[in-house]
Amino acid sequence: MAQTVRLTADAKTAFLDLGRGRTGIVHSIGDCFLTRIVTAADVSVSSSEETNTILMRLKDFTWKGGRFRFANAGDLQALLNALEARQSDAASEAA
Repeated sequence: MAQTVRLTADAKTAFLDLGRGRTGIVHSIGDCFLTRIVTAADVSVSSSEETNTILMRLKDFTWKGGRFRFANAGDLQALLNALEARQSDAASEAA
């Protein structure tokens, strides 16, 4: 069950904190939804020149990710913090 849900500013994508290092992504494409459950190892996140926007690349060959803009910096930062914490956890487990 999702602990927290963060919507992008256009409400076309939702990021769900699923716990245990997992993030759910629900992205609308027309009248369909693309869904993924990812971990930090599955994504690469970089900042954008646009305010409250990130670029996310997935290792999934069926969907490469995209540009996601949030209505406020708090939602963006919370998602980035969650992914950074998971990346740190994954690095610690690998060591």
